[in-house]
Amino acid sequence: MDLDASQMALNLISAALAFAAAGLWYRSVKVRVPPSDQQDEDGIYPFSIVMNDGSDFIETAKAQSRWSRHAATAAAFQGGAICLSLL
Repeated sequence: MDLDASQMALNLISAALAFAAAGLWYRSVKVRVPPSDQQDEDGIYPFSIVMNDGSDFIETAKAQSRWSRHAATAAAFQGGAICLSLL
């Protein structure tokens, strides 16, 4: 593979990772977790802060954090692909 082909491949990988990161960040914005109605082992219902849209605030924040972490990982690899294509 010559230099132009490898740079093109890295640019395509970079573009794909950028779109993946954008999709994952969009998913992190849209994810909602409904409140749990299950009792814990003591028979007590868990405390949850329910937002206006009916989702559990804490669990939704945890899910959003997981999706954002995946998006940041994709963006980091995208940045690495850009750096490699510039060498």
